[in-house]
Parts: sequence; structure tokens; C-alpha cells
Amino acid sequence: MYGKLCGALAINKSSALCEFAITNCALNTQAANNLAAALGRLPFLASLDLSNTQMHDEALATVLLSILRHAEDIEQLLLGGNTIGQQSQVALYKLLMGAKSLKELDVSNSGSQFTFSFFSRLTNAAMLSSIQKIV
Repeated sequence: MYGKLCGALAINKSSALCEFAITNCALNTQAANNLAAALGRLPFLASLDLSNTQMHDEALATVLLSILRHAEDIEQLLLGGNTIGQQSQVALYKLLMGAKSLKELDVSNSGSQFTFSFFSRLTNAAMLSSIQKIV
């Protein structure tokens, strides 16, 4: 099912899609790779909701790195309920460094221990100034 959906997104490079949500399901590595390929081809992305998709660290990192080109446009990034380990934290940090429009970030229930220095580096870089809500 996910392969067909991602294939459809990848084919339509001029898609006007700006919000994408897949929630409360189990995305395996192959589904995450397909999703990453599709999202990376979108011309614009303002909201990404991957809440409770049970992605493991490497898969989530792959998806986050695929949307780096959308960093300036992302307003909402909902990742709660996924495993945000070291690889995902690095990818998230890279994404947040370019995020100028981000208003909401959800990393709740991720099993991750974000250090104070993770957010303090972003704050020092003035990258979190637009965020209104972090969960």
C-alpha cells in the first residue's frame, strides 16, 4: 500500500501537496525509503506528520534527510511515537538548522534523551525563534 502511494507522489513532480500525514501505523525500512524518495521529489512541503509510525532510528533519519531541501518551508513537523536515536537526532538537527518557518515540533514518546545542549545549540543559532510549540 505505501509503495503505491509513494510511487504516485514520486511520479507527480509538480504536485501541489503541501501537507503529508501518515500516522498510527508501522512503517518498515522499505516503506520509509519509498517515502523518503517521494518526499524528496515534492516541490514544496509545509507540514509532515509521521506520528506513531514506529519507524526506527535509521529509517526516520533517512526520511528527515530527504526533506532537507524543504527546511525553510516546514511549519509543522510531528515525529512523536518514533524512535529518535543518534542518527535521527543528527538529521533533525540539520533540518532544524535550516528551518525558518517551523511553528510546531513534536518529538514526544520517541524514547529519545535530547540533551539540553541539543536545543541550546539551536537556540544559540537563533533557529528556534519561530517555533511556538515543542512537545
